[in-house]
Amino acid sequence: MFATAVIVFRETLEAALIVSIVLAATRGVAGRRRWVGGGVAAGIAGALVIAALTEAIEKRNLAAAKVGSFDGDFGEFFAREVKHVLSGTYRSSTIAETFRP
Repeated sequence: MFATAVIVFRETLEAALIVSIVLAATRGVAGRRRWVGGGVAAGIAGALVIAALTEAIEKRNLAAAKVGSFDGDFGEFFAREVKHVLSGTYRSSTIAETFRP
C-alpha cells in the first residue's frame, strides 16, 4: 500500500511539474490558462475512462477464469475489450471467443 501511495505521489508531482513548465513556456499566449486547464481536464477524464475500462476488463477476466485460460496476445485482447465496451456490445457471451475451456 505504501509503495502505491509513493508512486501516485511521484506521478502527481510529475504532472504538476509538466503543467507548470507548459504554463511558463506559454507565458504571453492569449487564453493559455483555458487551454492548459482544458488539457488537464481532458487528461483526468481520460484517466478515469481508462480506469473504468480496466476495471470492467478485470471483472470480465475474473469471470472468464472459470471458463478457461487466456489464449492470445494481451494487446489484442485489450483492444477488443475496449471496442466492445465503447460500442455497447459488451456482453458475457463474448467470453467464449477469447477464452477456451
